[in-house]
Amino acid sequence: MRRVLVAGMLGAILFLPVRTLAAVGEEQWDRCAKPNDEDAIGACSAIIEDPTQSVADRTDAYIWRANHHMEKDHYQLAIADYGRALKLAPSNMTALVSRAVASYRNNDKAAAILDYSMAARLSASELNAIQASNPDVAAIADLEKASPASGEAVTAALAALSTVECGPGFENRSGECRRIAADRYGAIAIATTRRIFLSAVANYSSLEDATENVMARCRKNAGSARSRCRVVHTVVNGCLAFFWTPTGTGWGAARRPTQTEAEYAALTACQEANRSRQCRKAYSGCSNRVQ
Repeated sequence: MRRVLVAGMLGAILFLPVRTLAAVGEEQWDRCAKPNDEDAIGACSAIIEDPTQSVADRTDAYIWRANHHMEKDHYQLAIADYGRALKLAPSNMTALVSRAVASYRNNDKAAAILDYSMAARLSASELNAIQASNPDVAAIADLEKASPASGEAVTAALAALSTVECGPGFENRSGECRRIAADRYGAIAIATTRRIFLSAVANYSSLEDATENVMARCRKNAGSARSRCRVVHTVVNGCLAFFWTPTGTGWGAARRPTQTEAEYAALTACQEANRSRQCRKAYSGCSNRVQ
């Protein structure tokens, strides 16, 4: 295992382990870990999507990809990737403090303070070392002093961080992913005029029921524009997400095995289609198999 210096998004130099793996190759890791490289995000994604990778390696790749989003000032995408790293490694200080900085730069002070407080709970000494050489983290510390997060909120957030995220066809039973039976379906429908009318359903027993119900809801929501309703995504035993711009005109949707993956893909699609606008989550939900 090699160790390299990470300076980019945090300003302070942190150590992040980077592993040389046969499945994706040395070249992919080098690209993933290279600052300001146009191919870096794709290289990190290849590592993340490789099913042979260990949890530790995928965690590192998520952090690197988030760092590259930070380089481009794509703070929402960075926050999503740091969050995915934390799903795999809940006590990873690099991911947690980095997410606090991303939220701070995205003008979400409450989220920044909460992540900072969580990091302080996990390792005050490590947080202090980062804070000493990082102006963003120091600024968040000042915000936390003026308006601290409650102890209950920090405890709840740390507990949520440790929640296991299961893939399609599984459910979380007391912290373990167990296979479940009986397919469940979901769907998203929209009608577009000068604005978007959005409808979504989840956990229907058949694709026909899901599409019929989502179209019925769309027609009711759209009113005079009901003839414009169309299904844009369906899913079986998986998750759907929909992001749109604040004006409700531009949008992006995605279907993925987990909710986090669906949200990330939909946010990416929305931002790619609406580069000059901020994208916000309008819907996110999963249809999970049941017994």
